[in-house]
Amino acid sequence: MRAPGQDLVPHTALRLVALRHQCDLVLATPVLAVTLMMVALERIFQAGIFSSALGGDPVLFQHLFGFYSHPALYIMICRVSRSARWKGGAMAEGTATT
Repeated sequence: MRAPGQDLVPHTALRLVALRHQCDLVLATPVLAVTLMMVALERIFQAGIFSSALGGDPVLFQHLFGFYSHPALYIMICRVSRSARWKGGAMAEGTATT
């Protein structure tokens, strides 16, 4: 929690990256969960959501997983490489004693 009147500017880069990471997770995870439930309906009950033989749209499958996978790339890979360039690396910033 922040003190009254404090904004995000004085926070370290590591905290801002963690905040962005949490926002990405909150936005991307429900889409993945719904897509996996739709895949389960497709496989178990032959719902015809993604199968073109049953009247579904296979491109919808690509779009829904792409909506998850694109943020996941930034969550897992780019955050590490970007924070490694800031102030001597994420580990150096996270363990700073001053």
